[in-house]
Amino acid sequence: MTSLADKAIFSGADNRPPMLEKDMYDSLKSQMELYMFNQQHGRMILESVEN
Repeated sequence: MTSLADKAIFSGADNRPPMLEKDMYDSLKSQMELYMFNQQHGRMILESVEN
């Protein structure tokens, strides 16, 4: 019987969700920056994430 850990290892890194695909990272990053900037204390949130 296979455990959950075995299934995770077997599936490998190629089965990541679409939002984590390397070619879509820049788009996701800019969307998250805009979202954080529009929140209350957005500048502080952005600075804490960047550092």
